Amino acid sequence: MQKISFYINIKYLACFLILLISFTTLLIIMYLLNNVYQIFNHQHRMFNLDAEQTISAWFTSILLFLNGFIFIINIFKQPPPYQKSIFFLIFMGISFIFLSMDEAVSIHEFITYSLVKVNWLPRFKNNHGIWIPIYGGLMILFIYILRKCIRELWLKHRKEAFLFSLGFSLMIVGGVLLEIISYQYLRADAYKNVYLIEVAFEEGFEMLGACIMLYAALLFTLK
Repeated sequence: MQKISFYINIKYLACFLILLISFTTLLIIMYLLNNVYQIFNHQHRMFNLDAEQTISAWFTSILLFLNGFIFIINIFKQPPPYQKSIFFLIFMGISFIFLSMDEAVSIHEFITYSLVKVNWLPRFKNNHGIWIPIYGGLMILFIYILRKCIRELWLKHRKEAFLFSLGFSLMIVGGVLLEIISYQYLRADAYKNVYLIEVAFEEGFEMLGACIMLYAALLFTLK
């Protein structure tokens, strides 16, 4: 297999991360302002963080796809990132490309709708979130299978691994933990304003986490 060496100046990566975070912040501010003042009229849906196929959804989808793509191209890196990397890189690449597709077309919601009549599957209030235990179980299984690769990555690329773990944790907090809270407690009209703030944090954490992961993946590639 032909190997590829990367010779890209990394001094602008911090500026790139700041740019991504600034755009994330702008989307959150526009969402909150539009819900308070209705300043975008008929175009407001594109700035709605709580809808599908919006600017924020496509932004997150692109970030996740780039994460997956970067893992894939690391397979061809010369020298290899670390000894047992190939299977790990392939798995991570495919996983993040799948998450990108999920963000774009809401595969997880389709799973919930399809399995709503399977009574033994755990779920949250009003049959929400059937996808969460399924995705969670798969994530735990894959972490166990890849534990040696993850340990080797941590030992040899600690800074990048820490940043990537931080970004991934923010995505879990936003996309899972806050989602569960909204399912259980905030989907009633009485909590409309609280739900508005929850969505801002939920989607903000998801976008911020994807930004940090992309930054860490680029550091890993260009180091």
